[in-house]
Amino acid sequence: MALRAELARTLLPVPETLIVEVDEYLFTLAAATEALILPEALTLEAMATGLPVVTTETCGMADIVHDGDNGLAVPPADAPAIAESVVRLTESLDLRRRLGQAAQNDMHHYSWACIAERVERVFIAAVQAQSPAQAAAEHIEKELRG
Repeated sequence: MALRAELARTLLPVPETLIVEVDEYLFTLAAATEALILPEALTLEAMATGLPVVTTETCGMADIVHDGDNGLAVPPADAPAIAESVVRLTESLDLRRRLGQAAQNDMHHYSWACIAERVERVFIAAVQAQSPAQAAAEHIEKELRG
């Protein structure tokens, strides 16, 4: 319980604080603002390596990290929730393994090969359509829905 209290006391002491912690067990990203772009890439990299992640629901992370499925996501600037998530991961090897594996499996959607394939499909649909702009928009919308 001392670790939980220390994490809650020290995380996010000011609104602009960014906490990034990487070790062999987990990756923690806690951002208090949405003006950060690089940390999103760091989270994706950590997920791609199979590390379970703890992140705040900023910078579009809510679209990538699904709480309890492929990582743990908490509201921005909620130090107690961040601390609780970190403690949950440090106390559970099974949870770390499950989230890390799910994160790594999900990252294939963000590989350059997959992104290039999606872009190619949009271009092909646009070229083949009577109204290329409309076709591209419809194809992008379809891709986003899954």
